Amino acid sequence: MEAALVTARRRLAPVTPLTPARDSFAQAEGQLRGVHLLQHHCCSYGDQIGASDVLEVDFDQRVIHDGLYIIAYPQTAMDCGWFGARMFDRTPAGLHIFEGDKWVKIHSGHRGMQVIGRILNVYRRMR
Repeated sequence: MEAALVTARRRLAPVTPLTPARDSFAQAEGQLRGVHLLQHHCCSYGDQIGASDVLEVDFDQRVIHDGLYIIAYPQTAMDCGWFGARMFDRTPAGLHIFEGDKWVKIHSGHRGMQVIGRILNVYRRMR
């Protein structure tokens, strides 16, 4: 039996090819643009994202809306870098990120963080 992808919120979007940006507005060489489905992302986030889930990501969105985003701390001379998912929330007191088990206001320690795109939907494989 084939695995099916389901979601409680939306219908499955068509798979689009993963292509690097070709315009001058791309922030980094090879940055993806538009909405894409990611199957092999190696990204887990509590109960919200599992290793075998398919992520629908809008690579054009930065933290404009509250929600779940893919973030990265790029490679440095000291390590090989890191990427994953985090929740963001805009409040009257400023932008907050959910780290560990609490909301933390964005501070200078987040300076090297890059927001890659907004996770629009998480699809689970059903057996």
